[in-house]
Amino acid sequence: MTLDVLVFDMDGTLYYSEDFIDTYIYYLTNDEMLRAEMLEEYKNVTNEFSKPDKQKFVYNDKPLGDLWQILFYIAEKFNISSEANNLAFLKTREKMINGKEITINIDLVKTVKTLNLPKVLMTNSPKESATPFIEYLNLGDDFDMYIYDAKKPDMMSDHVRLITERYPEHNIIKIGDNYHNDISSSSNSGIDSIYINHFNAQELHKITLYNLEQLNSYLLKKYMEV
Repeated sequence: MTLDVLVFDMDGTLYYSEDFIDTYIYYLTNDEMLRAEMLEEYKNVTNEFSKPDKQKFVYNDKPLGDLWQILFYIAEKFNISSEANNLAFLKTREKMINGKEITINIDLVKTVKTLNLPKVLMTNSPKESATPFIEYLNLGDDFDMYIYDAKKPDMMSDHVRLITERYPEHNIIKIGDNYHNDISSSSNSGIDSIYINHFNAQELHKITLYNLEQLNSYLLKKYMEV
């Protein structure tokens, strides 16, 4: 029997939160009027993506598959420098952990820890900011491979090749909430995937879930129920 290798995204997959939006925008600029404009643009994008019939999460010709991609688009639109954007990102990450602003899905974390099959963490976040998150989630020693700064979707096929070399004769399954970065790139790389749609109720992939509770239930049923 062919065994599976589960490749987890981090943000929106191992945890989900919208509570950091105001914090990130606050760190981007001291201009209160500009902050208000940014927040309004964020609402415009998310309102568009949450429409019941929305099937492609593209805004102004830009694929924006998750909350961080939306926020980075906003920073670029309002001419925030890459240095200021990166600093705001790191400050926000630090506050999310130190302020314990992230609610941990205890059941999902327990399931991930207990899964008796190869597990890979693959995130576009750099190691500097991702490692504290993984440790905060108490998953610091629970993955067999850690791929940081993954540069999805462009580098997905290269990562799949590395995982295949380490786990030959395994079925690689990518789990993520960014349709463009995680799901389309997985299909293009010849592997299966599980999509977590946080935007609306559209079933956009053969395996589509809508929250982390459903992800936990799916993993339990498929891999742990006897």
